[in-house]
Amino acid sequence: MVSWTGILAGLLLITMIDSASGWAGRAMPRFTGELENRRVLVGEKVVFHCAVENLKDYTVSWIHKPTQSIISIGEHIYRRDSRFHITHNGRDTWTLTIRNVLEDDSGEYICQVNTSPMISQTVRLVVDVSPLVIEEERNTVVMEG
Repeated sequence: MVSWTGILAGLLLITMIDSASGWAGRAMPRFTGELENRRVLVGEKVVFHCAVENLKDYTVSWIHKPTQSIISIGEHIYRRDSRFHITHNGRDTWTLTIRNVLEDDSGEYICQVNTSPMISQTVRLVVDVSPLVIEEERNTVVMEG
């Protein structure tokens, strides 16, 4: 014969595990697209779109991996640089825009969601210095004769 105490203890344990892992009756966040690596010239603008469905109470953050600096959490910018801008379309897409890109902006950027375990996507930005064009002055000698 099965004990009601054992059944209740088992259900309580399952409920506690579900609550701790975030699975209590809801779909977990997931990325709905891939981030695209970008190559730009110094001074240009770059835009990265991070799409997450079922975000619920979780938060999207952007991180610059080479410097391990937090750019944003939600719509709040932590990077003290007005070239960086975060927008949210009100549904599922969080967009990182960097204006007037500098060579130091190169590297990997991480879009992450604070689930447990955390989920993230990484994208690479390559910033090229514009080619320097040097025009030579040509001396033209005209001979009379």
